[in-house]
Amino acid sequence: MSARRTRSTSRQRYRGAVAVQVGVTLIVLLGMAALTIDVGQLYAARAELQRAADAAALASASAYTTDDMMRVRMGTGGSDSLNTVKATAANRADEYSVINHTLGSPTQVAADDITTGWINVNSASEPIHTSPAARDYNAVAVLVKRVGGEEGLNGPVPLFFAGVFGK
Repeated sequence: MSARRTRSTSRQRYRGAVAVQVGVTLIVLLGMAALTIDVGQLYAARAELQRAADAAALASASAYTTDDMMRVRMGTGGSDSLNTVKATAANRADEYSVINHTLGSPTQVAADDITTGWINVNSASEPIHTSPAARDYNAVAVLVKRVGGEEGLNGPVPLFFAGVFGK
C-alpha cells in the first residue's frame, strides 16, 4: 500500500511542476510575440520611409529631363537655368514625399535634405560631388523625415507592447 501512495504523491508533485513550467513558458512566448510585433512595426516604418525617399528622389531626378536642363547641357541656357532645375527638383521631391505616408503620418523633405550633383556610376562607395560642372549633374539624394504629431519631426515610432517592458 505504501508503494501506491508514493506513486500518487509523486504524480501530484509533477503536475504542479508542469503547471509552473507552462506558466513561465507562456510568459516568455507572449513576450517574444510582443517583441516580434514591435520590431515588425519598426521594419514597416523603415520600409515606408525608404519608399518615400525613393519616390521623392526619382521625382526630383526627373527635373534633369526638362528643357531647362537641356539648355544647361548644351550651354545655351542662362546662369539661372541650373538654379531653375534645382528648384524644380526640390519642388518635386517635396511634392512626392508628402504623398507617401509613414505609419499614417505624412513625411517631409527639408530644402537642406536634398543633395544634387554628380555621381560616379562606376563606384558604389563614392559620394555625390555637389559642385560639378553644370552639364554634369546626374544625381539626387533625398533625406525624408517622418512628421510625428506632438513629438515633431522624426518622433518615436509608436510601438504596441514596448510600454509593458518599460520602453
